[in-house]
Amino acid sequence: MLALLVFCLPRRWAALGVMAAACYITQSQQVNFLGFHFTAIRIVLLAALIRIMVRREFTNCQLNKIDWALIGYTAAVTLVPSLRERTSEEFVYRLGCAYDILLSYWVFRALLIDWSEAKTFLQDLAFLIVPLALEMILEQLTHKSLFEPFGGIGDLTIRNGRPRSQGAFRIGITAGVFGATLMPMFIGMYRLKSQRLTAIIGLLAATVITYTSNSSGPLMAYLSGVTAWLFWPLRRDMRMVRRGIVAVLIGLHLVMKVPVWFIFSKLGALTGGDGWHRSYLIDRFIHFFPDWWLLGTQDTSDWMPTVLAEGGADLTDLYVAAGVNGGLVCLVLLILLLVRCFRYLGLAMNELRGSSSEAELFLWGMSAALFAHVVTLFSVTYWDQMHVAWWGLLAIISSSTSDVLKSARAAEIGRASCRER
Repeated sequence: MLALLVFCLPRRWAALGVMAAACYITQSQQVNFLGFHFTAIRIVLLAALIRIMVRREFTNCQLNKIDWALIGYTAAVTLVPSLRERTSEEFVYRLGCAYDILLSYWVFRALLIDWSEAKTFLQDLAFLIVPLALEMILEQLTHKSLFEPFGGIGDLTIRNGRPRSQGAFRIGITAGVFGATLMPMFIGMYRLKSQRLTAIIGLLAATVITYTSNSSGPLMAYLSGVTAWLFWPLRRDMRMVRRGIVAVLIGLHLVMKVPVWFIFSKLGALTGGDGWHRSYLIDRFIHFFPDWWLLGTQDTSDWMPTVLAEGGADLTDLYVAAGVNGGLVCLVLLILLLVRCFRYLGLAMNELRGSSSEAELFLWGMSAALFAHVVTLFSVTYWDQMHVAWWGLLAIISSSTSDVLKSARAAEIGRASCRER
């Protein structure tokens, strides 16, 4: 039904249908076709791609530096491990990873082509996540998931006497991060009086999803988003802020008894969770640099005191996972992608300053959400349908900022033409 709606409805509702599939369909529902596992969300994404090609909606997209960085990262994620392992199984698996990245990104890139459409999508999303928040409250009360008959987890994990609600997601961490990273965008919406009621609904739902997940990762993401908004008064001096952050990290590295990346261990003592594991994983990642820098490595069994059943370390860090899977080139391309997203957001907000406070607030909300993701990815990898929200956010950033910068360039050309006359 969602695939049909995505194929037939206007772009705004089609994008919402894709997100609905991520929120309300478990990944256990899938079709195995010629060795490829098509989960329900992959089928919906495929329907969206076919719709975009049939309607030629890709013509709305002009490739920018964010898009090229995304393409380069996907190529590295796919090709480097395949070249290293040289097995058909590895190649098929990496094609599946590329499928998730590219379709999640390009579907939203084509369906939401400017910041005003993205803003309307966010307003709709505030209502879309309300049933998910209510279902996760029900999980707290009954210790059971309504998604169990559809492949969801029946008996929830209990932590400190409370269940870790997860909705249709595979684990409470990604469910909570989904809500926590939406919250900063709803704050931006709240600052506009015309959208305040919708923003309150979205904020409440996102907060409930974060809280009921009962996980430290979502809490860290939530606090990171709030922290980013505290810097709103300094938005004109972000270069100074960035330099200050670097100076603080260097200072901590000099005064701490352990390397600065063990700050996650310190934070884990406040928020709960296994912060030590995250810090030690980064430490081992740096220590074993010669093993992974060229083509990555498959053997991480000697990195940690405890390993997974498959024999390797639990790579609960996207940056570490990028290096381990695709070598230094993959890690560099991932960082380049994030840097370009922040840079485009900064350039777009500079253009809007003094002319459109509504658009500037919206873009700052996306910046805060991106910052929350950047911090969270030090402690988790998005290995379920969370990839739709993550790559979709980067696509919306690309479309929204490109629209603003394109309009600014057109206005500048118009002014230059008038001066010549």
